[in-house]
Amino acid sequence: TDLWGRPQVDLARVRPYLMTLVVSSPGATHVLHLVLHTTVAGLVAWMFSALGLSLLWASVAAVFVLVNPVAVEAIAHGTGLADLLVAAGTVGACVAALRRCWWGIVVGVAVAVTSKESGIVSLALVPLAMWYSQIRYARTWWAWYVVVAPTVLVGGIWWFHPNLDLYGLVNRDLYSDQVTALSWGLVQAAATLRLLATTLTGTGMTSDFDYDLVTVPWRFASVVTLV
Repeated sequence: TDLWGRPQVDLARVRPYLMTLVVSSPGATHVLHLVLHTTVAGLVAWMFSALGLSLLWASVAAVFVLVNPVAVEAIAHGTGLADLLVAAGTVGACVAALRRCWWGIVVGVAVAVTSKESGIVSLALVPLAMWYSQIRYARTWWAWYVVVAPTVLVGGIWWFHPNLDLYGLVNRDLYSDQVTALSWGLVQAAATLRLLATTLTGTGMTSDFDYDLVTVPWRFASVVTLV
């Protein structure tokens, strides 16, 4: 929000913002989150099945998504709408790619990148799913995806949020912190590693961990560990 309490909406948050205009009560919001959470688990099972896993192991993966503490925490605190939409869009796009459904890829990626900044990962996971499943696509499609998709994404962000400095990943607004792309990436790596560890161990949960407390050496160590 800005200084006057009015919501600031850019491309990366427009979809959850529009949904909150339709679903505003706590009860309805919770039901919506549960439905989306179940949908994501179902899409995960579908994706793993399409990648060659048996129905049993695909179901195990879906159950893991349903009960893992990171996802459950987001729903319990009522703040996970954007994350759920990113998950649904990204996994849905991967499923569509595995089934050679072009419009499904477009819809899934669009939902992901307009729900939260982390939705940009869909642009990498969709071709990764294609490569892993050894699906053959024409070179013209790959050229379109590699060149046009990022261009459309960057152009859309710039159009909806013209104050965003894409090279420094900062908002030139007077009241915004100045964050470099390197610093932002290192913090995201530390956050990813912590969430992964939390999911596997089930301990150390908190509703809003302060990742700025993670020291720079540990941030670089997180990148190395993830790689």
